Amino acid sequence: MTGAVTKGGRYDVAVVGGGHNGLVAAALAARAGRSVVVLEAGPRLGGMATLGPRNGGFDSAGAAHLIDGLSPALVQSLELQRHGLQFAVSTLDDVALLPGGELLVVSGRDPEATRRSIGRFSPRDAERFPEFEARLGRLSAALAPFLDRVPPTLRFEEWSERLEYLRLGWAMRRLGRRDMRDLLRIIGMNSFDLAEEVFETDALKGLIGFDSLLGNRFGPRSPNTVYTLLQRKAGTIAGRRGATALPKGGPAALIEALAASARAAGAEIRTEARVAEILVDNGRVNGLLLADGSEIDCRTVLSSAHPRTTLLELVGAGQLDADLVRGLRHARGEGGTAKVWLRLGALPDFGLSASDLGRSRLVFAPDLGFLERGHDAAKYGELPDRLAMEIALPGLADEHQLGSESKPVVSVTLANVPYRLRNRDDAQLKQALVQRTTAALADLAPGSGETIEAVEALTPKEVEAATGAPGGHWHHLETGLDQTYLLRPAPGLAQYRTPIQGLWLCGAGSHPGGGVTGRPGANAARAALAAAKTGR
Repeated sequence: MTGAVTKGGRYDVAVVGGGHNGLVAAALAARAGRSVVVLEAGPRLGGMATLGPRNGGFDSAGAAHLIDGLSPALVQSLELQRHGLQFAVSTLDDVALLPGGELLVVSGRDPEATRRSIGRFSPRDAERFPEFEARLGRLSAALAPFLDRVPPTLRFEEWSERLEYLRLGWAMRRLGRRDMRDLLRIIGMNSFDLAEEVFETDALKGLIGFDSLLGNRFGPRSPNTVYTLLQRKAGTIAGRRGATALPKGGPAALIEALAASARAAGAEIRTEARVAEILVDNGRVNGLLLADGSEIDCRTVLSSAHPRTTLLELVGAGQLDADLVRGLRHARGEGGTAKVWLRLGALPDFGLSASDLGRSRLVFAPDLGFLERGHDAAKYGELPDRLAMEIALPGLADEHQLGSESKPVVSVTLANVPYRLRNRDDAQLKQALVQRTTAALADLAPGSGETIEAVEALTPKEVEAATGAPGGHWHHLETGLDQTYLLRPAPGLAQYRTPIQGLWLCGAGSHPGGGVTGRPGANAARAALAAAKTGR
């Protein structure tokens, strides 16, 4: 960077990206007394969490319709409730939808209702399910503390790093011999085998398999899908581990609370402020160049953009070691998840009351084979004839979700969607997603097909185009064991620090991964602040 600083301004810390992780990082840095600016390329904050259609009256819809794993420590430390965060439903029921109209309900609020529902399919499974849930709870609780910690390096040079390995070992030891052996046996397993070991009810096994792969390009037979299931269960929201919740106003309300917290701490937030380049001088950050030609003068940058975007595009491969560039380019991150929104003229009949619909997360994954066949099709560039899906009607529980709109909106998350259709373009993929989703809705909620007034879809390529995340993956990168903890996003980058002094990664591509948790942003901000304090 040469010449005088232009109108962009001078700050201690600049945050690239106004998604939830970027806002968390900004709020923590501002609360630590730093001058902070958040630079969001788009017209509104929220990133993928609030990414939604612009047509058909879906203005308040976002890609994330539910939230799990939001760090309770962040809710408290950032005073998010004081800034407007409330939950319309703190613990949603999981409802497995089956062909023919049958339902299997796993209630987060009523264990007896869960026992009765599973018992209609298998009395044996009804007796086994509480212990299975307790088992996953114990194992995931051992992993949970490490979601909020910076992974250690493999150098073992400092006592702080040695202590981190001691903590990891102690967490395993505290499990006890039986659970420790169990964790070591199953953590690399696939969820297909785990579910088959315990249960005989196809719908229950399908629900477990679906939760192990949602957001990733996995099938239930993919290796270490038990790990992704445990990581999902490790998160806590509204005081309950492994629960799924619905904020009042949807995920957009969470983003508003995070932005309010950051502003209250003194952070400046700019939208439509696209970063064109991270300026580097002799291996350290020397500011940011914006797309409008202005410069931000800063020496610390926290980027919530995709790691590949941050390092290979905004910094440039020429500034990096060849092995690191290769690792980033080979990291798996093609999206396999899509969204469809439908506005209906009447409430769909899923066999539940309106109040129960508003408190439920509906899942269509009738058996493990169904999920695996869908994955087989998607990995070869084909769209399955019938898609695994998660369905929610958030407006029924939260009148703020739809604003003044009174007609029900069905929000559908689709798994096993190929990043690109073989020999077809993205417009054809989008059309096929709409057709298959409307057909499925007509089957699962008879009569609803005639009430559809508007429908919109969002493909992985559209996520990529809107957010700049290569591949349009909801977690930036897949979250298997080979791309987690010490290996996320690539060897040498697991501590959020990059080879460019003053540049830190704080997005979903970093540990512990995606989901609306805020943990990557918080961990990275704390690491950057600690490094600045010690002068390293």
